[in-house]
Amino acid sequence: MKNLKAMSPAGKLLGILSLAVLAALAGWSLSCGKSPDKPPAEKSAAPEVKPVETFAPVTSTLGVNFDKFIPDNVYIYISVDNIARLSDSYKQSAFGKLWNDPEVKKFTEKAVELFQKEFTKNIAKETNITFNEIASLAEVFTGQAAFVLDRIELKNVKKQTKRPVRGANGRPIYDEETRSYKYEDVEVADVEPVPHLILMAETAKNREKLDGLLEKITKSAAENGTLKKEENYKGVPYFTFYRKQESTNLAYGYIGDIFFVSFGDKALKRVIDGYKQPAEVKALSAKPAYQKLTANAGSGRHMTFYANIPPFISIMKSFFVKSQLSAGSRTPEELDDFNKKFDKVIDLCGLGGLKSIAGVYRAEGNSFISECLIEMPGARKGILAALTGDPVSEFKTIKAVPADTMAYTAGAVSFTKLYDGIMDIIAGIMTREEYENSVKGEMAQTEEKLGLKIKEDILSVFGNEIAIIMNAGKTPASPQTMAMGASPFNMAFVIPIAKPEAVKNVHDQIIKLISEDSHGKSPFVERQYDSFTFYVMEMPDHQMEGQPPMPEEVREMMGYFFTKELFVYAMPASNLKIIADTLSGKGAGSLAADPDFAKLLARNKVSEKTVLLSYTNLEKYIENMLSMFGMFTQPGMMPGMEDGLMPDIEDDDGDGHKHTPSRPGMKEDEFAKLMKQMPKWDTFKKYFIGCKAVGQIYPTPDGIMFRSFTHMGAE
Repeated sequence: MKNLKAMSPAGKLLGILSLAVLAALAGWSLSCGKSPDKPPAEKSAAPEVKPVETFAPVTSTLGVNFDKFIPDNVYIYISVDNIARLSDSYKQSAFGKLWNDPEVKKFTEKAVELFQKEFTKNIAKETNITFNEIASLAEVFTGQAAFVLDRIELKNVKKQTKRPVRGANGRPIYDEETRSYKYEDVEVADVEPVPHLILMAETAKNREKLDGLLEKITKSAAENGTLKKEENYKGVPYFTFYRKQESTNLAYGYIGDIFFVSFGDKALKRVIDGYKQPAEVKALSAKPAYQKLTANAGSGRHMTFYANIPPFISIMKSFFVKSQLSAGSRTPEELDDFNKKFDKVIDLCGLGGLKSIAGVYRAEGNSFISECLIEMPGARKGILAALTGDPVSEFKTIKAVPADTMAYTAGAVSFTKLYDGIMDIIAGIMTREEYENSVKGEMAQTEEKLGLKIKEDILSVFGNEIAIIMNAGKTPASPQTMAMGASPFNMAFVIPIAKPEAVKNVHDQIIKLISEDSHGKSPFVERQYDSFTFYVMEMPDHQMEGQPPMPEEVREMMGYFFTKELFVYAMPASNLKIIADTLSGKGAGSLAADPDFAKLLARNKVSEKTVLLSYTNLEKYIENMLSMFGMFTQPGMMPGMEDGLMPDIEDDDGDGHKHTPSRPGMKEDEFAKLMKQMPKWDTFKKYFIGCKAVGQIYPTPDGIMFRSFTHMGAE
């Protein structure tokens, strides 16, 4: 770990405060000696999803939410409405109960112990701040907490760099002898992004603990040559840390019971202005998109997110232009052209009207609701219109989804409109001559070979929908098959067919062209399965002597089939049988006929028509993740992993021990022992039976709304 004496006090203070707030959010009491809750009895079926609409009101020690005095033009605002309330909600959830499971506690206690050891070694020695002191701050931060990125300033700086030598024509000079461009060492005026941000949290009680920790940090900073200065703005006293060689200082102090840490004091002063004179400041709470979303969530929201998009786009463009200009990488004429093309592409993507993104999260027991509004008033344009312009009441692809699928996502998309949007973007960033010759010319040649028009004959065959199915009735790949190249996730893409009479002709023409480029032989092998014709791409089976043959999921890497209604593409090809069985009424049945899915969908339904539907079987997802994680600790997973772990590398931090790249600072034997205590799936399973989530995206007059509902099955 980097020597902390070399770190700025800002880094120390922000890092420690962040850990403290996270401790408060997670609730360290979960792992500090409390007797574990009795784990729920295992159930054979998912419990009924019950409506959750009543939420306890937000209780603020201030009596006012932070968003009432945060300016409405900040870049980012993230808040927790009440830390104690969110922590209690977490404790009551399946995750909180899992945390207190005896088997899980054995593992987490060991992990915390190792973390404490490293923390003590790298931090406590230099700051006299212990891990337990930071953990105890969970009692201090009990009310609201917020992170605010007020703005990003582009600061002019000087730096040494290499710049291409240009000729009389303004172009870089190429040296034929060295076969490289000529460069010269110059001092240039460059730009550096400087964020103005503030972290705030209510300190309703035990404030003396925080003050004691701040005193230790102040002493450590003074020993490192950092100066401390007391200041005052509109009756609010605060302290600043600063160094002569640094232009951005760190400020900290209190506004009533609100503790704050701020980079610079510009963000701080704007917050104080809003707090002291709310009538004179346009507050974030009055922002239309933010107001609509938070009003819909009511007093039950736990977390809030807001991003002001136009400033981000503007600062990103300005930073690129100024940095390129100062470095001499682009001429003023080239950057002017870039400016024009950038604005044009943003507009063609349909993002020109993007105003903000606002989101809320709320929880009650084992149910979680998230809502997010992408504020884009007015008609959709460009690619965005292709992706959101034609909402549907029912997705046709759902009939192909097995009931035991891990995840399913379906989106309404017009392929012909998407094609037009992409071509418009390409035309917008190229010269007319380049576009006509390199793009349209090559596409014309391809269409001539096919005897088909890409847009009119091929893309128009498909309906306005596409879906992705993840791990349909499949378990994760084994360590052996993954080592051979198998994906831990298998997937399938499903697209409805709008012109069944044209599908066969389009398919045959494409296969004919592919075969011509493959020495007259199609890379796909035809296979008959019931009434379906599969087209499977096979990998050569390079079977070694004495070794078993290559598994099907590796050898048959991909395949597809089509009916009069659907086109299905799968990786690996073994998925084709699962989806074909679903369509013909075999197997586990379809998700469309699953009553639990219907209940979830009805619970989350907020609009008759949507442009995207997502479904995740979190029980199965967690099982897959744990299985994958376990693979990497198994012997022989990778060369050199005789014990199932990554091999040691040289001593890279001077502590006398070899470490691995992924676990710096932790001795290999310690990590190995920790991984052996990792609970198995059976321990997790009882807490996540029936755990599923659905999400929907639908257009509104204000923009695009996303809403998700998650039900943690354990009661």
